[in-house]
Order: sequence, then structure tokens, then C-alpha cells
Amino acid sequence: MRKTLLIPLIISLIFISGCFNYSSGDRAGVITKLSYKGFFWKSWEGQLNLGGITTDSDGNVVSNVFYFSFDNQNKHNVDYIKIKELIETCIDTGKRCKLHYEQELIIAPWRAGTDYIITKVEALE
Repeated sequence: MRKTLLIPLIISLIFISGCFNYSSGDRAGVITKLSYKGFFWKSWEGQLNLGGITTDSDGNVVSNVFYFSFDNQNKHNVDYIKIKELIETCIDTGKRCKLHYEQELIIAPWRAGTDYIITKVEALE
């Protein structure tokens, strides 16, 4: 009896989890990577170099990188083709850009590879 209640509960939590934003904000830096990846559900994933260096849990010095994704489900009513083109322009020119993101506490795997969903891109001078 418990299994029959547990499975619908888990499925409901997965679908509801994409409905609430945990945080939102802006990050600025130089985009160093944009790729379309995934085994079953493909999504756009990228890396923004924020500048500076930091240390990881092992004490190694690493660059300060922000990992982000595009929302394949278009939940935020954003033109992701335009965002992709703006990001590619920033990569080609090497310009700094500002990314506006919304973070969700739990995100379904078919939507994106990270919790940070990009909703707006601005090229900086």
C-alpha cells in the first residue's frame, strides 16, 4: 500500500519542484563554454568565468566559474534562440556579458543540467 502512495507522491514532487524560484540575480564575466549536451534530454549548458581564483575543497587553486543552463521547456517565456545568439556573439568577440538567472531548488532533468536558468543576456562594453 505504501508503494502505491509513494510513487505518485514522488512524481508530483518532481513536477511541482519546477514551479518555484529559489533565487534570482545577475552575474557578469566572460563566457568560456557553451555546449548542447545530455544523454536522453539535451539542453544548452555553459560556463561563465567570473574572474579571480578560488580554492576547492581539496585546497587546489581553481578559476571562479559559474555554470548555467537554458530552459528547454520555455517556462520563463524567453526567446532562447536569441539568448543563444547573444551568448555566441559574446564568445566570438570575447566581450564580458551580464547574465540574469533564476535558480530553482530542484529542477527536473529534462529541463536543464544546472539549477541556474538564464533568462536574459546583456553584452557589456
